[in-house]
Amino acid sequence: MKAIKVVSIIFIVLGALLFIVGFLFKIMHWPDIFKGYYSGPILFFIGFILLMIFISKNKTE
Repeated sequence: MKAIKVVSIIFIVLGALLFIVGFLFKIMHWPDIFKGYYSGPILFFIGFILLMIFISKNKTE
């Protein structure tokens, strides 16, 4: 169960970092291979959903 928590935190951090890098690349008009401006929030929300699943499963146990 702790693996879900670790993975969700990693996804949240990576999503936030990708969004920041994507935003910086968009401001500077540089090409962005990962499209961080779009893929960052997606990873962030996946991590957030996994964290909510972890919290809800811990409450029921």
